Amino acid sequence: MVIDSRRKKEEGRRKKEEERIRKKRENFNMRLDISLAFTQTIPTDMILLGIIYLFNPRNIS
Repeated sequence: MVIDSRRKKEEGRRKKEEERIRKKRENFNMRLDISLAFTQTIPTDMILLGIIYLFNPRNIS
């Protein structure tokens, strides 16, 4: 009886810990997906062209 209740408590703790780790992993993956989607919407070439345009001395009036 006592051993069964201890085992159930341990299983419950382990399941809670696994669930917490799984949620953290999902949250990180979601943030990673959002950041990748953002970087893919603005091509690197466009960013570089914008920087070159901003610092080009001929554009300063």
